[in-house]
Amino acid sequence: MPSWNLFVKGQEGKTMNFIQEDDPTNIPVDTVKKLIQERTGLPPSEQRLIFEGKQMEDGKKLSSYRITNNATIFLVMRLVGGARRPPQPHVRKIDPSVPRSDEDCMIMFTDGENVRMPCGHTLSPEGLIEYSWREICINRKTEVHCCLCNQLWDTGTIRTYGGATDQEITVLQECMSLNYCQKDSKISECPSCQNFSERMCESDLCVVCRIYSKKKGKTYNFCWDCKQEWIGNPTNKRCGNDKCNALELLDKLRNCPEVEISYLKGVKAPSIRACPCCGSLIEHGGQCKHMTCKACSKEFCFVCLRFQEGGSSSCGSFDTPCSVAPRQSRIPSRN
Repeated sequence: MPSWNLFVKGQEGKTMNFIQEDDPTNIPVDTVKKLIQERTGLPPSEQRLIFEGKQMEDGKKLSSYRITNNATIFLVMRLVGGARRPPQPHVRKIDPSVPRSDEDCMIMFTDGENVRMPCGHTLSPEGLIEYSWREICINRKTEVHCCLCNQLWDTGTIRTYGGATDQEITVLQECMSLNYCQKDSKISECPSCQNFSERMCESDLCVVCRIYSKKKGKTYNFCWDCKQEWIGNPTNKRCGNDKCNALELLDKLRNCPEVEISYLKGVKAPSIRACPCCGSLIEHGGQCKHMTCKACSKEFCFVCLRFQEGGSSSCGSFDTPCSVAPRQSRIPSRN
């Protein structure tokens, strides 16, 4: 039978290819970690594997996560102390077994060959792919849900009902995992090798990147807050960089008062937010929920922190209520 390709992304910002002669979906996650150790020297206890926005657990088989040929798994290192192009419209081939619908697409309002989703709502194949891409690649979600009933649509459903290509599914899967890593306050990137990392102890401010230390031939410490190389004693409470003010910024985000958003009756949000794109702190004056960051020009909603695209927002107009995102627990960095 043809060989399988299983990709693992994260080692020095590169993608490793593990070719299996047989279907590898029956092998356990632990085995994958051992294969990664053989390639990188990173012990399984210091690895965290992410696929489609979910952490892969030891003891479970790859089939539990619906791993398919050419799938990409994200590697997150656990450390000790010390945008994408949108899918292009084309004729999509939908399996005859997929139920059709005579109703209009609830996204694009078209009446062509629409499909009835498992939840009963109607979409065009192109509308499903476009909606999924926006939810994952623009709004940075880790899952796709029906916008009317909130039923989960996994990538298998998106592939079947939307006629998605292998490349489109790969983009969605990678973005799901990337979004998970970026949203988890316990995970960050090494500023030198761009490997995703997780602190073993959350109180450690100075951490050691084993991969970059091995590459440089000496211990490489960096500050978890400001992402600069650590200066001075690793046990210090500050990293020694003059521009490291992350602790003060986080304190402002945690303790700032709430402000009532105009045009949204009874809706309150923290008065200070960090731009979800570049991390610049912005104080809200109580007016419209939509704003543009002066530092990076990115448009986003101050309430739910979703990005706008082309002047429109998935959370609705200025007077449409949306879910209030919790107070931010880390400073985002520009992608």
